Amino acid sequence: MLTESKIPIEFWDEAGEYDVYVRNRTMAGPIVEEVIVSPEEAFTGETPSIDHLRVWGSLCFSYVNPKTIPAGNRHNKLVNTGRQGVFMGFSADTTKHYKAYSLDLSYVHRVNVIKIDEIIREGTINLRIRNANIEPQGTENVQPDRKERGRPRKMEQIATIMLEIIPKTRGNIKPIVELPEFTPLANIPSFDEDADKNIISVTPVATLSHPTPPI
Repeated sequence: MLTESKIPIEFWDEAGEYDVYVRNRTMAGPIVEEVIVSPEEAFTGETPSIDHLRVWGSLCFSYVNPKTIPAGNRHNKLVNTGRQGVFMGFSADTTKHYKAYSLDLSYVHRVNVIKIDEIIREGTINLRIRNANIEPQGTENVQPDRKERGRPRKMEQIATIMLEIIPKTRGNIKPIVELPEFTPLANIPSFDEDADKNIISVTPVATLSHPTPPI
């Protein structure tokens, strides 16, 4: 509902309340006498009317009593008695009271005379949200761009990085322990396995000559 109407996420509570209001009056509730009814009908025994339902978040115009206009403003008969706003739903107690967010008041209030234009979504005009911590148009309800975190890099990227790092550090890195070069002797015996998986000697062990250690 927020995405379709382009209403900011600060109105999520009003959207959720109207969604519950509609669900309670549609035939998707419990089964009574083998017939699927609405939750409202299962509770009251009467089939609720849905003729008054309107598209949430639509542009609306509510009536303003000239007597409620603050002192110091114009009060003659040419004063516009229509207040532009956003349709937010219905009162929980009666279907004759509507809920609307008024642009001049910047809050949701109840009205009983209203005209709703379901073609226009209110997200296309200035909402005038008066809150220092919120933008005038509210927080846009869009999916933020995701960044890769904690994912292993591809092998091609790792190889490229290593090729760039190794030539730069090869001349600066010194081994901690230097070992002399070792050439294995030619008479070192080798071993293999027989058919029974027993280890056998392939070449005889040669006597290696080593210097006698000092006593």
